[in-house]
Amino acid sequence: IEATRGSSLQVEGQEQTWPTGRRSAVDNAVRSKMLLLLLLLLLLRTKQILANTTWMLLLAALCICTSWIAAAAFAPVYGYAGGASAARAIARTSISASQGPHKATPAASPKAHVVSGLVCTEVQISLNVKIDCGPSGLRKRIDVTVIEASSASQDTLVNSALALEGDHTPDSIPLASGDPYGAVLWPAGAAVAEHLFGGQTPLSRNALATQTLLELGAGTGLLSLAAASAGFARVIATDYERLTLDLLAYAAAHLNPDVPAGVVETAVLDLCDAAARLPPADVVVVADVLYAPATGPPLARRVIEALEAGSRVIVGDSPDRPGRASFVRELSALLPEVGVADQWVAVEARACAGHRHELICGKGSKSVSSAQASVTVSILDLSPSCLRVR
Repeated sequence: IEATRGSSLQVEGQEQTWPTGRRSAVDNAVRSKMLLLLLLLLLLRTKQILANTTWMLLLAALCICTSWIAAAAFAPVYGYAGGASAARAIARTSISASQGPHKATPAASPKAHVVSGLVCTEVQISLNVKIDCGPSGLRKRIDVTVIEASSASQDTLVNSALALEGDHTPDSIPLASGDPYGAVLWPAGAAVAEHLFGGQTPLSRNALATQTLLELGAGTGLLSLAAASAGFARVIATDYERLTLDLLAYAAAHLNPDVPAGVVETAVLDLCDAAARLPPADVVVVADVLYAPATGPPLARRVIEALEAGSRVIVGDSPDRPGRASFVRELSALLPEVGVADQWVAVEARACAGHRHELICGKGSKSVSSAQASVTVSILDLSPSCLRVR
């Protein structure tokens, strides 16, 4: 590994950035000394200087002092004096930083996978759950590994989406609907999973073994993978982008040993397509699909469809999603006696880490953070019994 342009130094506990576009202090010190040495040699060629030892010594001392002054003038200010060798100062800074409170540790690089031509990286999530496994005891954690588009792949997906919007044929990975959002992870998936599997009363694994879970807008599939690992007999993961379902299927087959073979099924389904009916399921889950106002009303109608089919429906939504207002408005009109706006429960979840393209996740979004930040996810949990009050 080597330092990039704009790399940082830790000096006395404060991060300082080496200015880009400027010569380093070391380079400038060497250059100044070489120039002054050349000047000295040229002057020494004259007989007057050679004949006068006193003048020669004075000139040599003047050259040395001038070189130090030039090196200090060229050196960026890092909190240490530039009069000494800049190379030695940087060396001392590096040692003290590595031995101080900011001790550097190598960052673990996420494993890369190529799926359907898309370079993806692993993301490992640990979920807090309560599942009664009978004689085996209470299961308290589910570990799930999903894959999401890498930084470069997100650029590719955004370019493909923009090409579709401009009626151009994308020359990269195709997106059927021009939607790159599902190729990365979002916070509500984990929040809904812990809400479903981590309630006050432990779920029975034997009961789950007879049930089917349906996920709408599955994306990377955290919820579906968690459900299969928890013990659901059948998990149907749907999305209107085939590409994201390929990522999910790959993770289920290769990265999650607790997911039994054949449990997770994938199917292309557009929740906004009223002509496409939902497959029957005991539980229907939806997480972070309300990123467009136009998605709100169709999702509300899907909730009613699932409730009428006898399904429990759980919707999770991260902060500031543009589609939540239209969703609540439409669902409130369809369930006027339920008080949909008051049924949401706020839970604390973990913000996602990792790079997000600015057209996938806008600046200032609370859903993504480079630190171990938390985010408030809103969850709506409805049972078929709420239809009786209509």
